[in-house]
Amino acid sequence: MDSGSGHKRDIIAVQSWNCVPHRTRREVRKYARKGRLHPDPRVTEMSIKWAEAVLRKVPRKERRIEFDVNFMYMTVYMVFLGVADFLTGADGAFLGGSSGNRGKHSLLEKRTARRIMNLRD
Repeated sequence: MDSGSGHKRDIIAVQSWNCVPHRTRREVRKYARKGRLHPDPRVTEMSIKWAEAVLRKVPRKERRIEFDVNFMYMTVYMVFLGVADFLTGADGAFLGGSSGNRGKHSLLEKRTARRIMNLRD
């Protein structure tokens, strides 16, 4: 399988996971903390695909290209969010993880993904 199809599969998995209601994603994290998978098999399957996408290593060549392309965007984005936080007094509400971007997941997401993958076996 080429990296392009794996990349597309990861994007689909993350986008599908983002469509799962927040309450259900919170339940998945809660079950994972307790060492169990979600009782709904469809949610479990989606969470495993999402976890694989979050934890998949991005090939070095692809990382370099993404860095070159995204560096300026991310710099401007972070400055904008910092200014928005300062002006709105949101205390970091705008500075959350950007889970739609490959390889850019919050520590909470990565920890949850590792727990799900450990339970899968």
